[in-house]
Amino acid sequence: MAQRALTVEWTRPSAAPVVHFPGSSQPPPEATLERLKKVAIETYRVIQDRAARIDSVFFDKSSTLGSRFKRQIQTTREERPLRILGVAAGTAFALGIVLRGWSTRHE
Repeated sequence: MAQRALTVEWTRPSAAPVVHFPGSSQPPPEATLERLKKVAIETYRVIQDRAARIDSVFFDKSSTLGSRFKRQIQTTREERPLRILGVAAGTAFALGIVLRGWSTRHE
């Protein structure tokens, strides 16, 4: 019982040219392209406006945070100068320990 191989050739149907009739519901490609350009320009303007607003809000908040931090440092410096010395000494001590450990590992 031998089986025969069948060969089938598939052909793709050729696409018909697109024809736009004056009364058709679909706009011509030129009108669609113009509409897309207008939408893209408007979207770009909206994004530009939002970015400008976000930038100004970010600048305002960061400057407020910076001035608040500066006020807190000045208040702490005037009211609790020993606390600042303690923090500086503790930071230097911890940094010394870390550097000592790092230098022994990289010798």
